[in-house]
Amino acid sequence: MMACTSGRAISKKPFDIPFWLREGYSDDPRIVEVHPHCCCDGYIAIARITRMPEHDKEEALEPELVVELSDDGKILRRWSMPVNAIVAGIAGNDIIVPLRTFMQYDNSKGLRISPDGDFIVCDLPPNIPEPESYICPDLPEFEGSAYLRCWSMRDIKNGTRRLIAFQGPCT
Repeated sequence: MMACTSGRAISKKPFDIPFWLREGYSDDPRIVEVHPHCCCDGYIAIARITRMPEHDKEEALEPELVVELSDDGKILRRWSMPVNAIVAGIAGNDIIVPLRTFMQYDNSKGLRISPDGDFIVCDLPPNIPEPESYICPDLPEFEGSAYLRCWSMRDIKNGTRRLIAFQGPCT
């Protein structure tokens, strides 16, 4: 298994990942299971995918949106990630999401996800730098969200400071 800090994030092997299910799309062939979310309104679809769906209102599967921000609050980059996930780290252009955050419960594995939706399942690096929270700027993409979180993270590859925003899991 590749470490989350090495190589380009790409997967050819299907992997089951949870997303929000948009109304009217229950017949999507990627969906293997549907159930109500435990804590929020809405349904979760477990989908067998080889690429993250885009954060697009026309998709059956709605991923969580992650954005990288400049110091002045402009969006530099976007990623899609599974429901109930957190961003544990960033390595170059890719985010790292622990598998334990979305029903796999494996503290040693993660997903390394590229901005274009490619991903790999990988071994989590042992010493991911701790993120620091900061006050989020106004972000229309997350307007009205009670779950928006903003983090300053150190890039695992080169130590540079990166500003990341995403909605944390609802509880």
